[in-house]
Formats: sequence, structure tokens, C-alpha cells
Amino acid sequence: ILMGNNKLEIILLKDHFNLLRISLGRNEFSLIKNGTIINLSKLEDLGLSENKIIEIETDAFQNLTSLKRLYLSSNPIERLEFLKNLPTLT
Repeated sequence: ILMGNNKLEIILLKDHFNLLRISLGRNEFSLIKNGTIINLSKLEDLGLSENKIIEIETDAFQNLTSLKRLYLSSNPIERLEFLKNLPTLT
């Protein structure tokens, strides 16, 4: 799914079991709250580059058991605690 350049400020992705790739770059996200992206068991690539993300809450990403690549470049993220819930990243 390509959803970049849409000036999105809020996102909720839940229970879309067959998604492999999501590109959400170049939007207006500043906070990714707990439970925002969950139960996407086949998701391998998640692109969030070039947003305004300052914080990703610890449990924002849940049950992303196949996630290999998370793109976060060009965001002023202050803390990285959320990474502990993503052990499959390469």
C-alpha cells in the first residue's frame, strides 16, 4: 500500500493480515500512539520516513512478527524504546 504524500496526521492499521508493505512517508505524523499498527503478521516493510515523528510510544507496534525493515529517516525521534518490541528487524 502506498500512502505517501497525503498530509495524513493520524493512522490506525489493525488486523490486515495479508499486507506485506506499507509506505507512509512524507505525511504529517508526529506521534505514533500505542496500538496504532497491530496484528499485521505478514508485514515485512514499514515506511515512515520524512514525517514529523517526535515519539513512537513503546507499544505502538504490536504483533508485527514478520517485520524486517522499518524506515524512519528524516524524523526527529527522541526515544527508541519501541524497538524492543520489534525483534525481527534486520
